[in-house]
Amino acid sequence: MPLFGKGRKNKSRVVERQITGRRFLGKKIWNPKTDWAKHSTELSWIKGTFGKFWRTNSGENFIYSRYHELKRPQLVLDWGCARGVAATELALEGGPRVQVIGYSKDSYSQWTKNDEVTFIQCHQKELGKYLKKFPQIDLIYSHFGLWHLTGGWPTSKLKPDSAEHFKALFSKLSDGGRIVFNGKIFNLTLCKQLAQLLGNSARVEVDRWENVICITKLS
Repeated sequence: MPLFGKGRKNKSRVVERQITGRRFLGKKIWNPKTDWAKHSTELSWIKGTFGKFWRTNSGENFIYSRYHELKRPQLVLDWGCARGVAATELALEGGPRVQVIGYSKDSYSQWTKNDEVTFIQCHQKELGKYLKKFPQIDLIYSHFGLWHLTGGWPTSKLKPDSAEHFKALFSKLSDGGRIVFNGKIFNLTLCKQLAQLLGNSARVEVDRWENVICITKLS
């Protein structure tokens, strides 16, 4: 069952974004140019976009390789999961090798029918208290979600509250774990800011072709 945030436990408040790019909650109209992604992304697209960062240096699946190495299920967080399509596909594909969490600032009707993923709906500032219920995370991935915290294009730089959120997420990573996210444009300034923010405990890498940033927690 979903872990709904304050004020959203009532099933009548569960909302769903439509493919049309508009949703209504009271008088609010969702604008696809300024709000979060309008529909869920499939796992195949996630794997293709995050490419080499979804794999180890030897080309193996990053999550399953760690599962065999550490002999425990890998905890994965889909940050900005929407309806939870990719998260559910990952949970079904991985079986006992993975435990999947889906986070969104909105809740969706599909969540109530899903037993494969633990969904969390809350403001990003409250996410940390929900993650306390879980062990260290092995992989956090986000399709455009975390990128929005940087202010989006053309700024793509860390604001003070965004920096704190990245630090909080990084603190939840297990040693060797990764945060992988993409944006609409590669920005070297953002990469340098993340590297400076997280210091020697992190390795920040970039795939310029796919505009993907990968942060690895060093042991």
